[in-house]
Amino acid sequence: MTNKNRKFNNKYFMQLIGDYISSSKYGSDTATILKNGLDIFGKIDFIESSSIFLLDDLSFTYKHMATNPAKNRKESQLEFEHLLDNESIDQIIKTSSPEFFPKSFDPDSCKNLLIFPMTVSWGNLGLLIIHLSKDNKLYTDPLMLDLFTIYCNLFASSIERVGLFESLKMANAELEKKVVKGTSKLIQSRMELEAILDSVQTGILVVDDSDLSIYKANPVAMELLDISNYDNILGRYAGDFLDSQIFALESRSNFETMLKRSDGKDINVYCNIASLYSQDDSYKIISFLDISERKNAEKALIKINSDLEGIVKERTTILTETIRKLEVEVGERELAEDELKLSLRNAEKVGKMKSEFVKNVSHEFRTPLTIIRSSAQLLEVYDSKLDAKAKKNYLDRIINTVDLLTDLIQNVIHIGREDDTRDPSLIETFDIAIFTQSIFEDLQNSLHQKRILNIVCDPKELTVKIHKKNLWLIIYNLLSNAIKFSSEGSVIEVYYTKTANQLHAEIIDQGIGIAESDLGRAFGMFTRGKNVGAVSGTGLGLAVVKQIIDTLRGQILIESQLDEGSKVKLSIKLEE
Repeated sequence: MTNKNRKFNNKYFMQLIGDYISSSKYGSDTATILKNGLDIFGKIDFIESSSIFLLDDLSFTYKHMATNPAKNRKESQLEFEHLLDNESIDQIIKTSSPEFFPKSFDPDSCKNLLIFPMTVSWGNLGLLIIHLSKDNKLYTDPLMLDLFTIYCNLFASSIERVGLFESLKMANAELEKKVVKGTSKLIQSRMELEAILDSVQTGILVVDDSDLSIYKANPVAMELLDISNYDNILGRYAGDFLDSQIFALESRSNFETMLKRSDGKDINVYCNIASLYSQDDSYKIISFLDISERKNAEKALIKINSDLEGIVKERTTILTETIRKLEVEVGERELAEDELKLSLRNAEKVGKMKSEFVKNVSHEFRTPLTIIRSSAQLLEVYDSKLDAKAKKNYLDRIINTVDLLTDLIQNVIHIGREDDTRDPSLIETFDIAIFTQSIFEDLQNSLHQKRILNIVCDPKELTVKIHKKNLWLIIYNLLSNAIKFSSEGSVIEVYYTKTANQLHAEIIDQGIGIAESDLGRAFGMFTRGKNVGAVSGTGLGLAVVKQIIDTLRGQILIESQLDEGSKVKLSIKLEE
């Protein structure tokens, strides 16, 4: 006797439920769960067919997942559509209880259908439709209806569990991809930083504070020290090449000292010292520029002046015409001397700017690297205590900070390049307030300076379509200046309006302001205000902003007074 022919009773149905639980262990996929669940009804003699319809999360429509036997699939679909059209499905969902059809005599109604809502923890998962044999009275038996309802809820819970498990597997795979991508970008950023240090025309030594051993040297430093093998300089005592007393200084800028080469020769260098601190170690970064040629030129100039004085004294008694000619010659030589001094001062100024630029850029790179390190350490220490969402937040922060570091590098090399500002693939549509708040929070976290940001948009929810990287560089540099040059707890106001295809913005701070004499050169490269004091910066931020806005044919204006803050107004054309 087959299961289909076996007489149905409560004990037999409980046995079928036990068989379903045994066949639906963890690891089953959705298709297997659906098949096993409907197979139970195929073993009951008074059930002709059973179908399941699940609610689609994206379209909020019911999807016909399975019918047992499969030959009744088309008939089941038509019956479901009929119930949907006469709003019977909506009524079942509202009451969350099984319903039998027909409810009254109706020649067009569905015949002998028992419909169960499939309810899970978060709401309705779908519907189970059972087509009963003619004249069956299952719907009049309360105990049987309760058993069928219990099984339906068990069936729904199994489908929900498998769905959640499959979603978790997909989310885990996506998370692994993002970790690999973030690690790759971090490695690329480190390589780019190494390339920058190796390409500057200033010698750089990184010295361990604990024992004054050399930790790193760039190619220019090795050349000035007359050392060709990199292994021959790593770990060497820095006092072998520079006066050891200078390492006792926390920092010092723009001073002259002697550099001892490996061949025993001493050369004059222009030097800067900065301190670098990590969690466990501290280092000194020494940058130096060879000024031997300048010193030789100064000595030659002194000798020339001495010779000229002797010649002038010797020829004072010569004829008036000779004296006149000599005065003309002396005048010409003095003019050449002035031009030479001017050239030397300009060269010294350029060297000073380069050294200051390298020091400031190195500081700017350390901040995002600190964010990446802290997020990674939190993941390492609290891995077992963090849920998937928290882990993803930290990983997103690492990824975003790597992007920040990449953009910082691009900010450095952006000057003189316009190709990226026209790349159409970087045009996006996004909420300008959320975009600005994100930049502000990253800046506060990296600069460890707390300010209050007030963003006002007109209209209130303002979305823009624009080259996102260009706008990021503009807002990042303007907010960075507003934070760095204002006091703790002060308010920074940002106003956005959109008219036609133009975005208008005003960024207002309560900082130190800009002197009137500095406003005219505010957008120049490597230029900083006279009142910035010890606040770090590269002198490139406003230059990058001005270059981007000029390329996009926009406008920018700065209004400022000393000790009364600054207001930056700008207009940018939006994409159609």
